[in-house]
Order: sequence, then C-alpha cells, then structure tokens
Amino acid sequence: MKKTKATRLENQVYSNRVVRSEFDKNWKTVVSRSGYVIYIATRNHATVTVLLSTGSSKLLIFSQGGRVQYQHNR
Repeated sequence: MKKTKATRLENQVYSNRVVRSEFDKNWKTVVSRSGYVIYIATRNHATVTVLLSTGSSKLLIFSQGGRVQYQHNR
C-alpha cells in the first residue's frame, strides 16, 4: 500500500451525513455504559474511510490511541 502524507489535520464529527465507515484492522471496539460505541486505534496510521450521504468519501488517519465514538441506535 502506498504511503501518503497528511496535508492538514481536521476535527471530524460523525453525524447523520455518515452513511458508512470502514475501519482497517488497527482498531479495537468497546461499548461505554452510556451506549456509545468507541473505536480506539491500536497502531499509528490507523485508517477509517467514511462514506457521506453526498456520495463523497474521506480517508481519516489516526495515531495510536485515537478515538472515534458514536451513539449506538437502540
């Protein structure tokens, strides 16, 4: 896989615009007591590809310990 260099850092907010997220193998998953699903990066350069409702996608790259969380629908 070709390495790419991040050109900028952004705060990312998951919302109802996110249709699907694809995590690579460098993540662990936990569920908090309050119902949040939390993905924690286990290695540097852990990636998530996010597909938005507009049809566009974004590649997000995290350092080890980075977190993504969302409220699980019950």
